[in-house]
This record gives sequence, C-alpha cells and structure tokens, in this order.
Amino acid sequence: MANQVRPEDESFSVVVCGKKGHGKSTVCNALLGSDTFPVGTPTETAGFGEVTKKGLRIKVVDTPDISTEDTKKKEKEAEVAKWKEFVSPEASCLLLVIRSDAPYTEEDFVAYRQVRRFWGKSSAREKLVVVFTCSEGQDVEEVGERMEAESPKWIAKVLTDSGGRYIVFKGKVGASHIIFKGCFIERGYGVVE
Repeated sequence: MANQVRPEDESFSVVVCGKKGHGKSTVCNALLGSDTFPVGTPTETAGFGEVTKKGLRIKVVDTPDISTEDTKKKEKEAEVAKWKEFVSPEASCLLLVIRSDAPYTEEDFVAYRQVRRFWGKSSAREKLVVVFTCSEGQDVEEVGERMEAESPKWIAKVLTDSGGRYIVFKGKVGASHIIFKGCFIERGYGVVE
C-alpha cells in the first residue's frame, strides 16, 4: 500500500479527540510531520492542518476538550460542526487520546462517550483508534502491562468498541511519526511516509 500511486484528490482525514493535557496537539504534529499546533497549553478552539505525502492529502483536526460540563450542548454541537466541515464528507479516522502516565479517570470515558455521541456508534466502531500517550521517561512496554493490571472496565469497553485498535505513542515530531506509520499501514489505514 505504501508504494501505491494515489489520485491527487484522495485524502485521509483524522480527528484527534480527548481530554486537555493528554497530548492531542503533539499527536497531530506527529501525523503532519511538523510543529503545526502549539503544545503545552490547552487547545481552546479547533486547529486544522494538512499535508500531502505521496499524493495522499492528510487532513488533521486538533480538537479542544468538549467533554467538560462547562461546555454547553449548543457550543459542543457548533464546535463539532466545524470539525465535520473540515473533514467533509466524513472523517477517515477518529483518534481518542488517553494519557498512559496518569491514572485513568472517568473523565476519559466521558470524552469517549462524546466521540460516540457526535460521530455515531457505527463511526466509533469502524474508525476509532485509541492512542495511549507516554511520557519521555515511560517505557512503552509498561503501557501494555499497566492496561492489563490497572485498567478500569471502561477501558476494556472502549477498546472493544474500537475493534481493539490502539497505538502506544511516545515521542515528538520526527521520531514519533514512525510509530504512526507502522500502526496505520499494518491496520490498512494507508497513512504513508
């Protein structure tokens, strides 16, 4: 798939969701291969970026955390409408970012329920990939062990609903995009270097 010639107008769109402070912007930057989105500060409004690699246009949406009770329903709907317009006709992939170096919380599950609510259960089932972000000092192998030993039941539900698709993400722009490349190509998503 990586060597396949693609039509110029073919695109792959990714919407990156999750709680603030979990590394959504870093994940987006890795997908784009550049420092497009600022990191280290909460994303207040959606950011949009795109890059073309080997004829495939990759569109990425860096989303704010809309799972908080502070955000009104109409505000959430308006925000999601902007995301959907950018990835029109539909998102190719929905990434739910969860920190693996902090306790898993019910708030993470609320973020997942928001994804399902706004994108639909079938989209979540078909397009959802869970991204567990690691801190610099964290061993990638620890993430899998921790998921098995410490995960609340809702993590198992999210992974089941996603068809078992998940990525352990560690790093920054440059080195980390290799992890994405391998995972997406192996799973048939078609992201190319």
